[in-house]
Amino acid sequence: IMLRSLPMIILIIIIMVVADYALVPVLASSIILIPMIAEAACEGCLRIDKELIDVYRMNANFNIRVLFRVYLPLMAGYLKQAWVNAVGMGVKLAVSTEYLVQARGSLGKAVHTSAYFNEYQDIYAYALIMILLVLVVSEGPVWIGKCITRAAERKSAA
Repeated sequence: IMLRSLPMIILIIIIMVVADYALVPVLASSIILIPMIAEAACEGCLRIDKELIDVYRMNANFNIRVLFRVYLPLMAGYLKQAWVNAVGMGVKLAVSTEYLVQARGSLGKAVHTSAYFNEYQDIYAYALIMILLVLVVSEGPVWIGKCITRAAERKSAA
């Protein structure tokens, strides 16, 4: 709750004071995104129907197979939503921290340089790159999963 209520800029500045500037984008993104994903996983686990879990407990103890065949499929909706939220927020947060710390060779530094020299066409291009990056990373796994499913269906039909 404390991390969610703390404004990101204040968190970034605190991390800038404590850590090396090169690590600030990674640390800030991790501190914000790990609790977000963990909270979604916890909520998904708590929302699983207890009767389904009882059935599997009667037949076997908790193991990797039960995790992948029972828990993760039942938590999938929560995990997918957390992934989509985390990707979008993570890219924005990483670029913002790169902008503040002026990380060498980063998108944030490139945006700062373009703004400094009033090269607005570059800023629009960087915004388009960020949008495409978020789309590829958030929708890429879904697209790959659909391709694998279609290939498996074709193989089983043949």
